[in-house]
Amino acid sequence: MMFEPEDMSKISILAPKSRARAVIELLYSRKVLHVETHRKDALDIGEPLAEAERISGLLVRTRAVMSYLSLHNGFPPEIPAELKNGKSRLSLEKVEHLVSKLQGGLKQESEKLKQHEEEKKRLLAQKEALTMLSELKVEPEVARDTEALLAYIGTVSKTEGLEEELARAAKNFEFASEGNTIALFVDRRNGNVVQILNAYGFKAAGKVDDTSGSAEDALKDLEIRLGRLEKEIMASHRFFENTAALHKNVLLALEHILKTELKKQEAPLWFGATEQAFIITGFLPTAGVNEITREVNEAADNRVLVEQVKIGHKDKVPVKLRNFKGVRPFEFFLELYTLPRYKEFDPTAITFITFPLLFGFMLGDVGYGFVTLLIAFMLKRLKPQLGRFMNIMMFAAIATMIFGFLFGEVFGEEIIHLGNFIPVISREHQISEFLILTLITGIIHLNIGLLIGFWNVYRHHGLSHAIFGKASWIVLQISVALLGASMAGKLAIPAAAGWAGLLLAVAMLVKGEGVRGIIELPSIFTNIFSYSRIMALGLASISLAVVINEIAAGMFHSGIGGIIAGTIIIFIGHAINLALGLLGPFLHSLRLHYVEFYSKFYQGGGSPYKPFGTE
Repeated sequence: MMFEPEDMSKISILAPKSRARAVIELLYSRKVLHVETHRKDALDIGEPLAEAERISGLLVRTRAVMSYLSLHNGFPPEIPAELKNGKSRLSLEKVEHLVSKLQGGLKQESEKLKQHEEEKKRLLAQKEALTMLSELKVEPEVARDTEALLAYIGTVSKTEGLEEELARAAKNFEFASEGNTIALFVDRRNGNVVQILNAYGFKAAGKVDDTSGSAEDALKDLEIRLGRLEKEIMASHRFFENTAALHKNVLLALEHILKTELKKQEAPLWFGATEQAFIITGFLPTAGVNEITREVNEAADNRVLVEQVKIGHKDKVPVKLRNFKGVRPFEFFLELYTLPRYKEFDPTAITFITFPLLFGFMLGDVGYGFVTLLIAFMLKRLKPQLGRFMNIMMFAAIATMIFGFLFGEVFGEEIIHLGNFIPVISREHQISEFLILTLITGIIHLNIGLLIGFWNVYRHHGLSHAIFGKASWIVLQISVALLGASMAGKLAIPAAAGWAGLLLAVAMLVKGEGVRGIIELPSIFTNIFSYSRIMALGLASISLAVVINEIAAGMFHSGIGGIIAGTIIIFIGHAINLALGLLGPFLHSLRLHYVEFYSKFYQGGGSPYKPFGTE
């Protein structure tokens, strides 16, 4: 049944530990059993298989090699031919040999590259200092710290007043400057010059302790050393690039395979175990129980016991939604909100109809709908990962075009006559009628929710609970409507009939929901009036579109400049209005479902179905 999650069965698999590997391999490949984590009670928790620690270590080392080469996972999981054993299985010995060989070479080259880059950084700082000394006509030999003097070479934000302040703070010093570049040689005992330099934004250059000769000669020698160093660095980078190109496919596949193998090796941590046997419990679709039972028996050479277990009241049964292909994109809203519980009504199919209708009712413009459809279609082609969401927007765009046709609106322009068709309602001029229409929409939408809630409660708790808990709200609405119509003289029935119905509804609510029902009595009417936001958003959209069109139309009569300006306003204005028009209706339609509609029948809190073997 499409309106409920798929029927699930709980099974237990009991087998000797000697068959653990075969059973795990089968379950991983079949990807149907949602394994229930065993909690230590009468049975201990299982232990990982024998090779788990070895594979875990290999995975860590493989990822270390990949990090050296800046590789990321995502390669198809075929086992590379050079890493297979005779049984077409992964050979851990061959993997260890490959990883050890690569890791050793890459680590050595990485350390060498690090040393070269640190040396390059030091030489560049020295080059900066020598360039400054060259500008200042200072020899490198005198620009070094000694037992008596400290040398400060670098730049300041300004030099005005610096020498005078230094003269007041230090007795013996030498100072030279060129632009904002300075050289200061001062007695070690005058440590307070550091504060003065910092106040002038001093930035020190590198040290020149290992240079000799003139600054110009030292710079030439430095350029030669930097050139050699750059070649060494480039050679290291080429080594990494060549290694990555040579082993990329193998490493990416290997990382995926080792990760998969580790999951299999550690799977017994979810199982119950004794010294000789293990037990797996889990859930799978009922339709697949017989098939998986047969396959497990074959894999374990019939040395296994597979039994169906009665699902208990406290069991957290995973939920697998089942909807038609076109409806499935709307499962996104439940995943965003909360999944239904097992055996609870799945509102995806209803949302598939009502969400686009409410969205289209709010935006309601043929032009905006067509542009939205075009954008959604293009984004779906360009970004396949957005496919589900873009499918939702395409349905919403089609609904927008339909309502735009009914309202007679194209980019904010009202088309009064389209052939023999006359628009059903003008949102801009028939505001009262539009408000009534939105409230009627709310009443219909909410009562669909109440009817679903009635059915839900009837199935799980019986008819009396359904009548007092859900039908009471419908009786309440009918009674208020009759009372209002009678008092307004619209119906020839006594007001007493409405009052009697109202008292009956209140009594039913107290019986069905207790004091909570009385407290929530006004909520049904506030929920209905929440649908007036449909009118508010619709009027805002059409009003802004009309203003944009009128401003642009006025400019079109002002020559070529006005035509260009008007065209720009048309495009930018409608683009902004469309963006607002997409955001507002989407969020408010979502809110009307989550807060008003779903609250009438939906509990949620289901756990997603995640079978063993899936990512």
